Amino acid sequence: MKRLAFGTRYIVAARGLHDAEGAPIAPSPLFLALRDQLPTDLPQLEALRPAYEELFADLEAAGVARDELVLAWDFTTTSQQSLISDAAAIMPQVKAAAEGGALGYTIDSVVDQDGPVGRVIRGTFKAPNCMTGDAAPGSLLRRDAMGKPECSGTVDAPFVIAVPEAVLNGVESAPAAVYGHGLLGSGDEAVSVAALTGSVILVGTDWWGMAEEDIPNVASVLLDNFANSYSLPERLLQSVVNFTTLAYLLHGELAEDQALYADKIKLIDTAAPVNYIGGSQGGIMGGTTVALAPNLDRGVLVVGGANYSLMVWRSTSFAAVNDLWEGQPARRARSRVPLRPLPVRLRSLGSSHLQRADPRRPAPRKRAEAAPPYRSDRRQPGPQHRHRGDGPQLRHAHARRRDLPRLRRTHPRRADRRPRPPPSRHQKGSPAAQAEHPRRQRQRRPRRLRRRHRRPEDHPSLPREGRAHQHVRGRLRPRLSGSPCET
Repeated sequence: MKRLAFGTRYIVAARGLHDAEGAPIAPSPLFLALRDQLPTDLPQLEALRPAYEELFADLEAAGVARDELVLAWDFTTTSQQSLISDAAAIMPQVKAAAEGGALGYTIDSVVDQDGPVGRVIRGTFKAPNCMTGDAAPGSLLRRDAMGKPECSGTVDAPFVIAVPEAVLNGVESAPAAVYGHGLLGSGDEAVSVAALTGSVILVGTDWWGMAEEDIPNVASVLLDNFANSYSLPERLLQSVVNFTTLAYLLHGELAEDQALYADKIKLIDTAAPVNYIGGSQGGIMGGTTVALAPNLDRGVLVVGGANYSLMVWRSTSFAAVNDLWEGQPARRARSRVPLRPLPVRLRSLGSSHLQRADPRRPAPRKRAEAAPPYRSDRRQPGPQHRHRGDGPQLRHAHARRRDLPRLRRTHPRRADRRPRPPPSRHQKGSPAAQAEHPRRQRQRRPRRLRRRHRRPEDHPSLPREGRAHQHVRGRLRPRLSGSPCET
């Protein structure tokens, strides 16, 4: 799957269509009037005739006959400048508000608990409000007279801070990272993910526009012929503002709060940069966030994809919206959108153009580990396995293609394996058995002799006619008596 080009006109034409019973599908009366130049009394349709005459001429020039068309239309993709213009206008306003100290936060609860996450802090923080009203689901960007986004005032957004137990009981500060949750989820997902990190403080907030509180608005957009559909991407842009603001607070006043201290030691290392971690939808929008936020230089994007039109029908988080959609049979028949899960082969097509290796064959689990020193007495590996300098190594196709250092493969459960019990005294080859019966000790012969010549009388130093066995088609056979002619 390839993304369409920016600022380009495309024509979509359908012909030779058949229904489920195999009967040909006839064009609609309105399109038939445009195609066959039939007069109508509809001013809206008559206003489309000049554009459609140009469309039909372009199709005929491409070899598509006019009388074969069942439906046709054209569209022009947006330009790259218009696609990023809103974000480019918002980010300077966010940076000025954050560096001016006009923001703040409120901590609602601090809970210390047992387990991998030792402390959970919940509260709200103030972010520049670039939406109309209180930035509730369904709202749009606030724009000035020239149509550019304008941020005015602040809006309260929730946050959840998850401090791992290892950090809480440690003696050093740990870096912090903002976390973006999956499709139609919430910032509370940062608590479960922090239990797996162990050494990073995760701070999560809601992905406004595609969060749990946005489910009614998403359902309304889908069921009402995509009316007010701009509220979804524009509220997602407000979420980029929220994540950027939260990263500023983690390097400022929020990191100095007493709730983020343990035994008079500050938990958040403000000398380390604040990074981004996102999974699923957080991985999709994380690329945009890291690219736009001036204070987020690095990000980890987990299981990110591409087009929502491919993924939402397969997502378990979208099940509630799917139930609403299936309750509209007339809309389903009119749109002809299949509601079955997409084939497995389409699973990775959304991000395949970003991969340097086959996305259907993911690399095994790896961990950073110092590579062994170079030794000239060992057999040197091939070019695809050679070390690329000192430090951690990454041994899989992604690193080779991207020319990155490679990691050493380690078994994820090697430490959990049960040790092999020592051999019993009655087991052949055990030290106890060999001590009692020295004759049982195996007499090691040269490797070549042990593999090719099973018996001493078959050694190649003996004449061929004196050997007791012969090799026949790679196997050791008893030699028959007599000469070769007699056999």
